[in-house]
Amino acid sequence: MKFFCVSGYHNVGKTSFILKFLEFLKKKKETFAVIKSTHHKNILSSDITKDTSKFSQMGADTALITPEEIFIEKRKNVIKKFSETQGIRYIIFKYFFSYDWVILEGFKNTELPKLEVIKDVSDINFNLVNRLAFVINENLANEEKQKELLEKLEQYFPKTPVFFFKDVEKIYEFLKEKLESYRLKIFIDLKEIKLKPFVENLFYNLLTTFLDSLKDTQGKSVEIFFEKRSNNDSQR
Repeated sequence: MKFFCVSGYHNVGKTSFILKFLEFLKKKKETFAVIKSTHHKNILSSDITKDTSKFSQMGADTALITPEEIFIEKRKNVIKKFSETQGIRYIIFKYFFSYDWVILEGFKNTELPKLEVIKDVSDINFNLVNRLAFVINENLANEEKQKELLEKLEQYFPKTPVFFFKDVEKIYEFLKEKLESYRLKIFIDLKEIKLKPFVENLFYNLLTTFLDSLKDTQGKSVEIFFEKRSNNDSQR
């Protein structure tokens, strides 16, 4: 599973780009989900869900996340009083780990990897963290604006790749190479445990070998729940 954010200011074309990327993934027969952030409390209103409906029509499971709740479309699962302390990474792994791709719209204030969609020089967010590349919306930027944008990006971000909406296949190949691919993730009391590659492979191979010895374990995504014993319990 790989994930990334599509960030940018209002009306730069974030949703349009995601739909274009989903269309490409669909042709490649890869699975995908989309997570969208919103500050609205009534997340089931038609105005807020219009974008997620477009994603659903492309075959995506979708989620709307606010500081108070998560609404997962298709599964119709609403978690009331969602705690921000869980963190967006926990939500990704908890609910969407079985997908090939998870695309997040917004989330510009997180440390997650991002593509920044822009159409004008004024759209550049100089404070954005973990930007992988710029994506210029050529549908909203004429040739003069595009030229100005490219000059500014070369001046301030000479090492950051720049793509256009039409470069969806190039963006796909770039992300496949750039993004980390996850096979296993451990959280303890909602805290993510960082594993070195050797340890992760060890865990993965041990669990895979054990599960292969059991019946009815052919699923793509595996969830294991257990309560860690205290030192006193282990001595009994």
